[in-house]
Amino acid sequence: MAQRAIARFGLSLIRRNLKPATSYNVCKKRSLHNTPTTVDNSLTKSYSYSTEGNNPTSGSEESASDEPFENDEVINDFMKFDEELKEKLKTLDSVSIPRKSDSLADYVNSSKVLQTLVMFGVELYTIEKQFKEALDFLVKLDLNRDVVPKLQFLKKNKLTPQEFGATVTKNPHILDPQNKIEDFEEMIEYLRSKKFTSKQIASLLVRYPKFLTLSVPKIDGILGFYQKLPTNFANTIYFSGNQLRSLIIRCPSLLTADLEAVFLNIKLLEQSFGFSLPQIKNMVTIYPNLLLLEMKELELRCRLFLFEMELTKEELSQAALVFNNRRKRTETRHYYLKSLGRNQYKPDQKGYLSMLDVVVGTDEEFCEKCKVGTIEDYERFLKTI
Repeated sequence: MAQRAIARFGLSLIRRNLKPATSYNVCKKRSLHNTPTTVDNSLTKSYSYSTEGNNPTSGSEESASDEPFENDEVINDFMKFDEELKEKLKTLDSVSIPRKSDSLADYVNSSKVLQTLVMFGVELYTIEKQFKEALDFLVKLDLNRDVVPKLQFLKKNKLTPQEFGATVTKNPHILDPQNKIEDFEEMIEYLRSKKFTSKQIASLLVRYPKFLTLSVPKIDGILGFYQKLPTNFANTIYFSGNQLRSLIIRCPSLLTADLEAVFLNIKLLEQSFGFSLPQIKNMVTIYPNLLLLEMKELELRCRLFLFEMELTKEELSQAALVFNNRRKRTETRHYYLKSLGRNQYKPDQKGYLSMLDVVVGTDEEFCEKCKVGTIEDYERFLKTI
């Protein structure tokens, strides 16, 4: 309808310019002077002319240019010759881009970039919640200039197309035009110089791509901190290159952790609970996430294991995976075993139960491995506390 209306308007202007040739008054005047007049029937609707005097036989005396125009054939001819008008008409049917929005969903229909990211499995709703600052540049990206080269960079570093979505979702700033591919390549070369393998680098890119947008000097300082982990009494816990790489691969969040909080956790273990440096190193090697626990939570778990469950520091250092469990659940299972007289965690004592069997796994697995009744028995106990 918009195309037909514009075409009518254009032809109306043309006909007004041709008004002397199509006006009834002009035709009548020419008839009086015996001048034959030819009228294009395709440009008239309500007038018909006699063969003798060219007088109108029906319709009003208004100019034909004021009549509505509905000849589809002429409209099509007009549009064929007016290419510029046709291009403008096409834009009337195109999807408009919202001027302002707080949601990427409003831009998906009009953005090839966002459509491409969705196709690769990028979770736009997650980005909206966790990276609100990224919304501004995501809607302005150019597919060929900003997105394709960086996806090619990820592919070059052993990532599959199925992994692109997870990587961009976890760190959409990879696509920020301010972050250059040259900087990414410099980071990869640095990791290779530290003897990280291609497989390990690919694992970091998928599991924790935040490191990619850090600077090389900052990463270098962080790795140096963990390789010579400072303690309370001006000593250090030294990790070899292989040990350090293992820590980072298993717990890449260490790269962006608060280093002061990490130091305070080491201080707590050494000063407040009396762990030796070899014991702390062994605990960190077994469970690197220990360094990321909140200081208060780490203190409560240590008190539970050392004072309530009566483990020695050496036993706890050898079973550091017990920290990878909710404290409340561990506490509840211990009280259940205590009510049955089965809370025996010493390897040299009769009825010994492994701490990993007690702490790790579901409630059903706990009851089965420790042989302390059925899950129904355990659930009845839970209702009493």
